[in-house]
Parts: sequence; C-alpha cells; structure tokens
Amino acid sequence: MCKKIAFACLETADQAVVPLQSISAEIDVQNAVAQITLTQVFRNNESVPIEAHFKFPIEDGILVSGMSVRVGERTIKGVVKEKTVAEDDYSDAIASGDGGYLLKQSEDSRTILEMAVGNLAPEQEAVVTVTFVGEVSVQDHNWRLVLPVANPVRSRDATSSIPHTVSTTASTRSGGLQKYAEFPYTFEASVNMRMSTAIANLECANFDTNSSIAEDSLSALVQLKEPVVPAHDFVLTWRTESMFEVPQFCIQSNPETQKLALAVNFVTNMPESDSPNQSNTNGDDYTKPKFEFNFIVDRSGSMDGDRMRIAIDTLVLFLKSLPEDSIFNIVSFGSSFTQLFPSGPVPYSDENVEKAIKDVQRFSADMGGTQIYEPLESVFKSRLAHGYQRVLFALTDGAVDRTDSVIDLVRKNCNKQGARLFAFGLGSGASVQLVNGIAEAGHGTAEYAVENERIQPKVISSLKRATSRCYDSWTVTWAPELGVTHVPAQSQKVARAIYDQELFTVYAFIEPKSDLVHATVRLQARKDNKEVEIQVPVHFRTVSQGVSIHKLAAKSILDQMDEGPDRTAFAVQHQLLCESTAFIAIEHRDTPVTDTMETRAVPTVEAGVRRVSTTQHVPKPVSSSTHHQLNQMVAIAQQTLSMASCNMSLSAAGLDVCSAPPPMKSQKKKKSAGGGAGGGGGFFSRLFGSKKTSSSSSSAPMPRAAPMAAAACPPPPPGAPAAAAMAAPPMYERERRSLAKKREDVDVMMDLHCAFDSCGPTEEEASCEDDEALCERLDRLKASESENESQPQASPVTGVSPVDLFEGLIQSQKIAGYWQLNSDLARLLGKSVQDLEQGQQSLPSGLLESTSEASNIWATCLAIAAFQSQLSSQQGEWELLASKARKWLAKHRTQDQVNELVAHAEKFIAN
Repeated sequence: MCKKIAFACLETADQAVVPLQSISAEIDVQNAVAQITLTQVFRNNESVPIEAHFKFPIEDGILVSGMSVRVGERTIKGVVKEKTVAEDDYSDAIASGDGGYLLKQSEDSRTILEMAVGNLAPEQEAVVTVTFVGEVSVQDHNWRLVLPVANPVRSRDATSSIPHTVSTTASTRSGGLQKYAEFPYTFEASVNMRMSTAIANLECANFDTNSSIAEDSLSALVQLKEPVVPAHDFVLTWRTESMFEVPQFCIQSNPETQKLALAVNFVTNMPESDSPNQSNTNGDDYTKPKFEFNFIVDRSGSMDGDRMRIAIDTLVLFLKSLPEDSIFNIVSFGSSFTQLFPSGPVPYSDENVEKAIKDVQRFSADMGGTQIYEPLESVFKSRLAHGYQRVLFALTDGAVDRTDSVIDLVRKNCNKQGARLFAFGLGSGASVQLVNGIAEAGHGTAEYAVENERIQPKVISSLKRATSRCYDSWTVTWAPELGVTHVPAQSQKVARAIYDQELFTVYAFIEPKSDLVHATVRLQARKDNKEVEIQVPVHFRTVSQGVSIHKLAAKSILDQMDEGPDRTAFAVQHQLLCESTAFIAIEHRDTPVTDTMETRAVPTVEAGVRRVSTTQHVPKPVSSSTHHQLNQMVAIAQQTLSMASCNMSLSAAGLDVCSAPPPMKSQKKKKSAGGGAGGGGGFFSRLFGSKKTSSSSSSAPMPRAAPMAAAACPPPPPGAPAAAAMAAPPMYERERRSLAKKREDVDVMMDLHCAFDSCGPTEEEASCEDDEALCERLDRLKASESENESQPQASPVTGVSPVDLFEGLIQSQKIAGYWQLNSDLARLLGKSVQDLEQGQQSLPSGLLESTSEASNIWATCLAIAAFQSQLSSQQGEWELLASKARKWLAKHRTQDQVNELVAHAEKFIAN
C-alpha cells in the first residue's frame, strides 16, 4: 500500500542508504496567508554517483513559489520553464556530468510533487529548499494550518504507481519479528504567526509542541518539542477574536518590480432567518425543504484502525442530529458497494435509526479497494421523493484512479438535481484532490480530521450548512480607481458555493493612481429573490513588502485560464509551478562526473511518531530474561482479555461488573515505578509496568492463543440470552471498542512472543544493552498505549467523564427530540431514578402538572441542563440536539416555562 512518502530516505539495491539527514519546516503566517519553507538535507554515502527520485505531498491549493539547492558553498536557484524544456535541460546536464535538480507535479495528482536529484557525487551533500505559499483554511470558526506528511492513501489492494514501497518495519524472517528500523534523520517544525486580532486556543492535535503567545496576543510561536519521525500530518489550529466580524485586506509591494498586489478577505454573514433553526420572517418566498440524506462511507482496507473509528463516531452523531421529517440511507463502498436499506432511503424514525446505529457500530474496513464512482452514480440515479432536497455526505481517506471522472459526475448531477455533497477526509493522507474536488463540485464544503483531532464540531458545522441556504452566484466588483489588471472586467464571477461565516479571499494586481487614499471592493449575490452585499473599504496607509500576495494573485488568474500555450506562458512569466511547467536547477561543475550514474527511488515510509535515536541500532538476539519477560506479558494479556470478554458479556446481560479484572496472584496491588501491574494507566501499563520480572515462571514456548470469543466466563443468569448471541447495548459501545483494542494488543504481544521464541533465548551473558533496546521499544509502545487509552477525568458533579456524558446523551435521545426518565439518564447524571423522580416532584406548583408526558419533559430539561452546565465548551457539538429538544418541548410548554424548567434542572444536577 502506498501510504507515507513525504519523509523518507533513499535506499539502494544492496540496502545502503542515502540518508535524509534532516527535514525542517519553517512556517510564517500573516493573517490568512502562510509561507512555508521546507528544507531537506541529503547525502550520498555510496561509492558511485546516483540519481535520486522522490515524491512528497502538498496541501491542495498551496502554490510552490520557489526552489533552490545548496551544494557546498554554492546555492543554485531553480527557475520555472515549460516542462518539456526543463526536462531536456535536466537530461543535458546529466549527460555533461553536471548536477541536475528537477521539480514538477506528479501526473497522478496535483497534490504530489516529484523531484529528481541527478549526478549526486559520492560523499556529496545536497540541501534542497522548497518554498510554498497558500491560504490558511477556516473550519468551524478555527484557523487550520496543515503540513502534509502522507500522500493520498490508496486502498490495500490498489495498484501503486510509486516504486520501492517499504515501511519502517522490515521482516527478518517469515513469520518472525518485525524489527523497527531507526531512520537516521529528523523532522522539525516551527510556526511564527502574526494576526490582526487576538490569538487564542493554539492546539496541535498529533504532535508535542511548545507554544507561546505574545503579551499583545497578536503573535505566537509554535515549535515541536523534539525531533520526530512522523506518521501523521502536522495540523495546527487556533482561534482569533472577531475573525468573522471585520473583513480584512492586504496590499503588498514586490520589492523587485515595485508592482502592487491586493488581497481582500470577505467574511459572509447571512441573516438569521437563513439558519436551519430559524423560521423565515423576511418576507421572501423561500420555503425550507425536507431532506434526503445519503451517507457514502469508505470501508476499503486502508480505512482500518483509527479511520474506521472516526467514521463510526461521525455517522452516529450525524444520525442523532438529523432534522425531523428527513429520510436517510447509508451506502458502504470498497471494491463494490452495499446499501443499508436496499429499497432506498427510509423515514427518520427511532426504529430505523436504532437499526442503522447497531449496524454502523459493526462496520469494519473489509470491502477491498476504493471505488467511489459507482455508489455515487447509484445514489444520483435513484428516484428523489417529491418535496425533498438531496444531500450527500462522503466519508473517505483514499485516492481513486478516476478522480476527474468522479468530480465530473458530482458536478453534473448536483447541478441537474439541485443536490449538495459535503466531503470528509479521514486520517493523515486523505486525498485532498478528491475530497476538495467533490465538495466544490457538489456545492458543499470539505472537512478533514487527522488522528486525535475531534471531528464532532465539523460534523455539526457541515450539517448546519447542508440544511441552510447557500449562495453560489457571487460577483466581485472592483472600484475602477484601483486600476485592476489581468481581470477581464471590473466584475469577476465566483462559481463555487459560499455559506454563512465563511472566509472568502479574492486577489488582483492593481495600478492605483498616485493620490488614491481609499477605495471599495464589493461582493454581491442574488439567490431565491434575496440580495446580499458585503463591502470592504481599502486604504493605502499600510503597504507591506513581499511576493506572497503576488504569487497568490497570479495563481488565482492561472486557475481561471484554460489549458494551452497561453496558460503555460503565463505560468512561466510569473514563475508558477503547474501541470505544464517545472522547476529546474543546474549545478555546473569544474570537474564533471564521469562514472556511470545509478538510479535510486525513494521508498514509502510508514512510521509512528517517535523519538529519533542518535545512532542506528539493530537489535541483536535477546537474552533469556527478556524472552521470559515476554512469556509473562503474553500470559497477562491473555488473562486480561479473557476477563474483559467476560465482563463485557455480563454487562450485556445487565449485571454489574468491576471495571478492571482482579490482579493475578503474581501481581502486586501497589503501583510499580513503571506504572504498576496492578495500578491504573491502561492495558499496556499492566503489561509493561516494570522492566524486570521474576524468574520463577516457566519460559517454555507459548502457543498462540485460541480465539477469545470462547474465553471462560460464568454462565449467564437464568433467562438471560447466551453471551455469544447478544450485541452490547448502546451504552456499552465504548466497552466493546475497548475490548476490540485489547484483542489487537494481544495480537501484537503474540507476534513479539512468536518472533523471539523462533529465535530462541541466547546465553545469559548476552549483552544487557540488547534487553534495554527491547525495553526502550516496549516503553514507546506503553507510552503510545497510555496516551490512547487515557480518558478525561470524571466530573465531580456527575461522576461521569465528559466523553461518556456526551456519547450517552446522544445515544439516548429519541428522534422526536426528547429523553426518557430512566436508569440510563440517571447514570449519566450521577443520580438514581428515584432521585430524578423526587426532583420532578419538588418543582414549583403549576410548572409541570401531571400528564402522560410530564416525566419526558423533566428528563428532556435535565438533558439540556447537562449539556449547558457540564459540556458548555462543546456547544458547537450538541446545539442541534438541544435545538431539536427545545422544539419538542415547545409543543408542551411555553418558552418561559421551558427556560424555568431548565434552570431548575441545572440546580438539581449541581446538588
């Protein structure tokens, strides 16, 4: 599978390497524009000259603005030429014995760059610097900066066009230990940002960073804590005050040409009546439609693990947040596709949603390749019920072979049917070209979630947009006195859909009059008999120096040009990399290379984020003490999983069970220095609590465990169904997933045990540093597992963690919007059912008289109060659920009564 390619080393046929000594990314952010400088250091450690080919990803929409190569004391600046000319220059340089450096777009994807480094001499070092410039995206009111690490993921059975695909683990024997190769290069990143309004909530979800915000809150610095070999995209998010209130602009002067470029940032603010939770009161003839929702879910092999878990969580939240009177269906795809409801979309009812959630929670990545064209075509061809608007949500991580065809299919059918498509890219390496392409063609938006990044706010944001009005007929009008050039007319059409509170940037080259003080740029739209206009006043008091705005202005013009000689000539004129141009740099040498050059390809790197060792260490056979330690760890793993399976079965039968299995007789209840076998800290903490173990147990080889479904458990109580036939209730879904994770951990332990067992223990006098090397690796696994298994602290009020409270409230809400007063709700609030009933009886007289719905009204007010008091920081994730609940309450009580009931409910929860 072609997976991680951005950070790699150059490998030769005889396993010698041209190590990538270091990678550093320096990122400068000025409001909505980011400039990235990526520096890669290579060294040829072979005895012959080589030609190296390597590929790395870029974010879609990012422009390659420069390339240079430093060899010794010389720096060669790359220039953009027509691609065929650049390739000829490169070939001539190689034939002459000179050094050649060629950078171009991949024919497979515009988000993949290909570089060729030719005639790299023995012991020669080359420092390649590539600069990029692009817009910082906005998702769910957050700025989001992405530095891609992984190329677009292809499914496990897809044919890769990238040669020499390897991973950071290399098998030493069939069925043997997968040894971790310590690559001798590092990755470092730093981000300097300067914003116009105060910065807050800096967060990097998947890297350890040091961050500092200046006293004025307008600038910040973010750096990786230590060098890493990454497996995930570098994603940085932050908020700024008033980012959706004050449109901004930037005028930039090119220091070489003195020409001016202008960037204008529009922030759309639609009237409240366009919100999905507001009624239409502005007198226009817009009637809010009903919706047909189709969820297109990638279940190809590459979705295994975190990506599939993200998809499941996303679907559950979607299913519980849809508006009433909707119809829905779920289409799973891989090499083929299936529909959850074969006869077509079904009504949004408790029965149908319960079935859907039960099936979704059993989803796995078991459907082969990534063929999305056919399931999309099937949905578009299906009959649309009268009065409904079709909405599609596509969840995928993969790249497809027919990306352009898929995008054309979406554009044609969404335009014809008035449908919309919203796309989610899951995990690092999600195909940006596919996700962005189908979202733009479908008049929707694209959202991304990498590992450890919360997707819930993005789900709600997309659902709000899907059920609200969008404006897709925008016109930008430039004031004549600005002297806009390279734009066919003063009015510039905007094709894509734009939604409420969305940042939209336009660019232009300008030649204003010398005495011009200010001017105005207008963004106008008309749809559904409704007009909107946003005005941005532009003044010339501040003009910055640089070329980033110039590059983006040129790119915006290039994107509107048809392919052909004029487009290529414009790209060469403005030094822009596109499908028909390339960067070329030639290193003219006094002493040409005469030896035969050998070609090397960059292998794909698949690695986890880990510390980088300063020395390359290949583990030797381990000592018997370490081999014995593995025996003990596997035994603990088997018992832990067996008892976890038992507990899960008892939980499904409705019995109370302990949250953790009792310790083994050989374990101590007190915590050890490493976490303790009997202490908390997750599964791997129990396995790897100490590096030293007792030598009293047998070290005989242990066979692989039998399937754990047959783990020894007490029989179910009389009348209870057999455990094997039961599915865990929704409330136990987290336990089910935790059990699945434990099974994966046991498989890892079995692989380690079998590997060392096949080696056999060596003599006792074997080097102790080999044990330490293994323990170091186990410590890394333990740290990773501890981080993944750690849960937020339980609330001192309810005794339930925010994650469990949020998921529990989602699971227990009825489709109509209400909650029932039962044991599930009581558990989430840290109360008993009797407590809830007494709370209802203690309400002021007349506020909630005894009716058939009285208990449901009180339960619903309690749920809203729990959202508001316990999960206030996650309002963007639950507001649609609360809105649905309030609509249901409005059928039974006045707004003032509802507010008073919710206030009493908050006091009740707090007490």
